[in-house]
Amino acid sequence: MQIRIGPMVAALTLSGAILAACSEGPSVSRASHFRDDYNTARAALENENFAKAAKQYKALIPVAGPLAPRMELEYAHALLRDEQFEAAAGVARQLAATQSDTARAAALAVQGTAEHETALSLMDADPRDPRAVSYLRSASQALGVAIADPAELDPLGALATRKRSIDALLAGFS
Repeated sequence: MQIRIGPMVAALTLSGAILAACSEGPSVSRASHFRDDYNTARAALENENFAKAAKQYKALIPVAGPLAPRMELEYAHALLRDEQFEAAAGVARQLAATQSDTARAAALAVQGTAEHETALSLMDADPRDPRAVSYLRSASQALGVAIADPAELDPLGALATRKRSIDALLAGFS
């Protein structure tokens, strides 16, 4: 299964901003090592080695200083791409609870996408699985908040389309 979240990826992962902020995150003496590790994680993600990317991002979180929330988002995204949907949703949900504005919306976008994919997996095994309904409701709520503000998080409408699909599935359970 391939997950299509391209526009969100661009909005969530601005490597130049992270690299430029390295001196504000980890100490200057560790900035070069941090940057190298970040580049390794980023390359793994871009080369579709999602398990390696997730492992690298997870290792960066404790040493990222003020960039830790950004690394947590990247970690959640790597888990999502590795089809570890429940883990991705959990990381993103915890991150969303501690963030505001665009950072919260980005975490909610990952959470909602992961929960939707979890529900679809459950429905593959049992189309009337009640757990799927719970995941779908949570996904719809998370994506609703994520796309409400700011608009730049969903410039092509992919998240809005996913939310409509989720809401259609929920209507079928009524």
